[in-house]
Amino acid sequence: MCSGWSYGRGGAGCADGWVQQLPLESDYSAAVPIVILVLIAASLVLAGWAGWRAARNSPVILRQLIAAGAIEAGIVMQMIVAAVWIARGNEVDPVLFWGYLVTALLVFPAAAVVAVVERTRWSSVVLVAACVTVVVMQVRVHQLWSVGIV
Repeated sequence: MCSGWSYGRGGAGCADGWVQQLPLESDYSAAVPIVILVLIAASLVLAGWAGWRAARNSPVILRQLIAAGAIEAGIVMQMIVAAVWIARGNEVDPVLFWGYLVTALLVFPAAAVVAVVERTRWSSVVLVAACVTVVVMQVRVHQLWSVGIV
């Protein structure tokens, strides 16, 4: 019998039908980084759009707030996936992990309030800051998610 091996099928083989027990795949599937990258890309596009409007001394428009709402929907979807991921037994520092996700979720509504109240170019500047904040939060969520145990 080969050491570290068990009798059965699937995995690298050893003589006499013994196979090496391969580790289980990580729960950090390819879909999670894709969602994070989409959220980052959408936030950067919105930041560019808001920056362009701020440079032209223009306030935030409704279409930008709708785009921010779409990013919010993506963050909510990400939170649902995270809840399932943690419920399946994956360990992560809950305060840090959920702190980043909840903060990312609250940034755009705060920027929308400023956009409604402040009808100058500064509403666009605030939206740029909100987008950059969400990008940083998503990078940190990715780091925490990919490591698993913090």
